[in-house]
Amino acid sequence: MNFNEAELKQIENNTDKDFKNMIRFSYLTGVRISELINLQIKDIENGVINVLNKDNFTTKSKKYRIIPINKEIQEVLNTILGKSDSNVLLFLNPENYLFNKKKFRLNRVNVSNKFRCIIKKLKLNPNYHWHCLRATFIMNL
Repeated sequence: MNFNEAELKQIENNTDKDFKNMIRFSYLTGVRISELINLQIKDIENGVINVLNKDNFTTKSKKYRIIPINKEIQEVLNTILGKSDSNVLLFLNPENYLFNKKKFRLNRVNVSNKFRCIIKKLKLNPNYHWHCLRATFIMNL
């Protein structure tokens, strides 16, 4: 199942700024929820996002993946990191998680539950879940 543009806008308009950025980032990159919460600032370099295995995380496919950063992704990254220059990302601590709660990694279940609550509140299809953002990304390719 995938979202249409109106549904995505509706979801984004009914959540806080940080969660909106997570949703937008996931939709624009096609990363899985586990990849999203394990993404560290150091994984973003030279115009790409490196999705890779780590000591505390293994990708579903167990393979390394590179996602090119386009203008839309760059804008989301700039918003997350508080940068105004669209060509430069200055990283203070590369070990920090891109999406975090007081510098700690987010919990997959909490992110998923928060998303489901938004879906329910907006009375959208109850079969929608976070992975549908990935499906939407793939359908838009």
